[in-house]
This record gives sequence, structure tokens and C-alpha cells, in this order.
Amino acid sequence: MVATLVANRGLDVNLVNHVINYDLPISIEQYVNCLGRTGRVGNSGRATSFFDPENRDDRAIAEQLREKLEEAGVMDIPDFLNVE
Repeated sequence: MVATLVANRGLDVNLVNHVINYDLPISIEQYVNCLGRTGRVGNSGRATSFFDPENRDDRAIAEQLREKLEEAGVMDIPDFLNVE
């Protein structure tokens, strides 16, 4: 299934276990909603996101994304998220 951000607003599709973000959402809330498609009812899931450090919008979300990943404590934080 290929979907836009509209899909993170109320769609509940069973058995989604991997979300791929070709373009990062512009807010951390949208990003979390996209990832929420995988972790329903205690299930774990995976998310892959393309990140371009030259893209101003991607850099803008990088700090918030790094903070969320640190809070979750489920993975090492990639060095490329340490952008200025």
C-alpha cells in the first residue's frame, strides 16, 4: 500500500509492520502518527525514513526526532541526526 499523510488520520489497516517515509513529515506529531500505523495493540513495527541533511525541512525535524528516539530508548541515535 502506498499512502499520503491522509492515511495517518483514522485509517486502521491490520498487519502493517513497516512504514517507509520517502519524505519526512514536517512536524514531529505527523511523524509519530505515521509510525503509529505499525505499533497497534502492543505490536512492534519498523519505520524507515529517508533523511536529507541538505533539506531545510528535514533538518528542522531532526532535533525533535532525536529527542523522541532518546525517550524511546530502543535504538542508537544515528550521528546524522546531530545537525546544526
